[in-house]
Amino acid sequence: AYRKLKALEQHLPQTNYFMDKGWLDALRDFVEAIRGGREFQGAGPLDGYHAAQITEAVLQSRENGNVALIKR
Repeated sequence: AYRKLKALEQHLPQTNYFMDKGWLDALRDFVEAIRGGREFQGAGPLDGYHAAQITEAVLQSRENGNVALIKR
């Protein structure tokens, strides 16, 4: 499995986690929405909750080696 992963990595683009990936624009839009009194169209509390559920399931799966189900 390790060799297959290493072979696959050679075909993937390099990831640069230090570059802006739109976060600054999202933050600006959030501030403009507050100032302008309009609804923010980006991620909200429910999106954060779902992201936390996914993260918890990933950690659980990593710990026990089983598929973790996410309740809807």
